[in-house]
Amino acid sequence: MRSFGVKLLLVLLPVLLMVIGNVVFDPAHVLRDGPERRIVDLLMAGKPAGAIVNLDERRLVYDYLQRLPAAREVTVIGSSRGMQIRGRLFAGSTFFNASVSGATLEDLFAIAGEHARRGLLPRRMVIDLPPRLVGVVEGGDQWRVMEAGYDVVADASGLPRPAPGRSIERDRIEAIVSPAYFQQALREVKARRSLRLAAPLEGTDQGALMPDGSRMYPRSVRDRTPEQVEGMAVARAAALHRAPELAAFARVDAVSARRFEALIAFLRAHHVEVALVLAPFHPTLVRLLRASNDYGPFSTAEVFYRGLATRLAVPIGGSYDDVVAGCTGDEFYDSEHPRESCVARILRTMSVVE
Repeated sequence: MRSFGVKLLLVLLPVLLMVIGNVVFDPAHVLRDGPERRIVDLLMAGKPAGAIVNLDERRLVYDYLQRLPAAREVTVIGSSRGMQIRGRLFAGSTFFNASVSGATLEDLFAIAGEHARRGLLPRRMVIDLPPRLVGVVEGGDQWRVMEAGYDVVADASGLPRPAPGRSIERDRIEAIVSPAYFQQALREVKARRSLRLAAPLEGTDQGALMPDGSRMYPRSVRDRTPEQVEGMAVARAAALHRAPELAAFARVDAVSARRFEALIAFLRAHHVEVALVLAPFHPTLVRLLRASNDYGPFSTAEVFYRGLATRLAVPIGGSYDDVVAGCTGDEFYDSEHPRESCVARILRTMSVVE
């Protein structure tokens, strides 16, 4: 009997260690709060936040809006390609960049709706437009942290509310017993990152979230040479050529298009001035996609956005094509993210900034 107990303990010990590791390290902050509130503390104090690990950008925007005492005059929403739009471009106006990486239409609904729900809609909202926004692309459930905001826009627009998502309790239980989550924890421990929280920015080598919500990339990214970035664009073009995601927005989805137009109508009904921005892609990426006949989805999305902007008399600037946008290869951090100089020039041509 004792031998059986020892064998059972040996069998269960790895499982127990995995559960303890998942609970203690919690690398994606599924089981308890991450650094978002600490980051908001720093931003509210006018300090950039560095040393950020496993940030939930949607949770950050939500926490920020709960603390914001009054509406900012200008707000940016969209994807990571709009994160270089900074407050200093809008001289004399209060500003916040509420963009999130990999933004979906659900994200835009939720963020705009949370602004409305809190009485924080700005005078002007600049929307960065990912090409996949109006395609048939499945997003995750991260936006549900602001689901009440999503419902505000959906109800006002006569659109159905989304089906219920996964429960937080289920996510937590699965995280506790997940071997994959344990492997993620081990990687974080090896990198000595899992217990780090946001801290005031020290020096300029690390990346940071700036007080206006925009991003500063680490020096290792900022100092990339044009040749390094071009190599990244070549690799990205090859990956996209094989990726099924292009087919997901090869055509404009009618339902997504109606929802996007409903979002603009919602904002304008609340007296928000809307401006649309098409952030360009690196010239080598564009050239290679055109050569392989893979640029079609990007062109299709841009034609739709421009046609909608013309019909609704909404200002639109930029282009996914770097030549049309007027940006050069040395104005990119990688194949998809333009530098501040590029996006600032686009905004100035729109007369949106000084």
